[in-house]
Amino acid sequence: MLWDPVEKYSYITDDQTLYLFSEQYKHMFMPVTQQENWFESSKKLIECFKSKNIPLIIAYSSEEYANYLLKTFPNQFIKEPVRNLFDYVYDAEELRTLKGRKYVKKRNHVNKFYRTFEKRFEYRALTEADFENCRKLIQLWQFDKTTTEAGKHSYFKSHSLEDGIENLLENYQKLNYKIGGIYIDNVLEAFSIGSILNEDTAQIHVEKANPHIRGLYQVLNKVFLNENFPNVKYVNREDDVGVEGLRKAKLSYHPIHLVSKYIISEITGD
Repeated sequence: MLWDPVEKYSYITDDQTLYLFSEQYKHMFMPVTQQENWFESSKKLIECFKSKNIPLIIAYSSEEYANYLLKTFPNQFIKEPVRNLFDYVYDAEELRTLKGRKYVKKRNHVNKFYRTFEKRFEYRALTEADFENCRKLIQLWQFDKTTTEAGKHSYFKSHSLEDGIENLLENYQKLNYKIGGIYIDNVLEAFSIGSILNEDTAQIHVEKANPHIRGLYQVLNKVFLNENFPNVKYVNREDDVGVEGLRKAKLSYHPIHLVSKYIISEITGD
């Protein structure tokens, strides 16, 4: 949903599977279905692309599906891990509490924020009345990033991120997303969007804050989880899209696991 403006999805369904195609990049996504349907769904994909004489490419595949496809249809595909798309998974309780020596620096940032803004900040669950403030914050964040290396990255060059977040805001009720933010002196300075991925995991889709306020990101991360996902065991904070600063930030929270993502390409005679 976030990258729909970038990928320009089209889709088709049958009785058991959702098939997603990126009009922008001309690749499929792994079939959205139960594992028991993988064979039939994969066979349909292969036959469809063969009939059009187009090599089949499947992006954002899980390792499990990539291995299944290569084993089930031998000598037809190759797989390649894409490090930029690996999801970062964390122990949720560690992020909610920031306890332990490895989080000393994070706690220092949090404590500095509380000392500075103790009576001036407020965490709020955000509603449509706050969304215009979210848009203003994103615009300021985008402008600030134009002077950094991350701002030069292809994902940040256009309005793709802004459009993607707009997509989430417009559909948050349908998707049951949680949106929360931090106001300082009645100005929205940070917000996050998350949802339940499965029975024991929350997923953070967006986390944006004024980078000039020390401790703001750390407080947002901690408070948002405690307010919205107090009982989950794990937190998936998604990928780093290859941005060096974002990768460093995600690693600094000590992920317990990286979820591999693959591109699967059909072997052609070329």
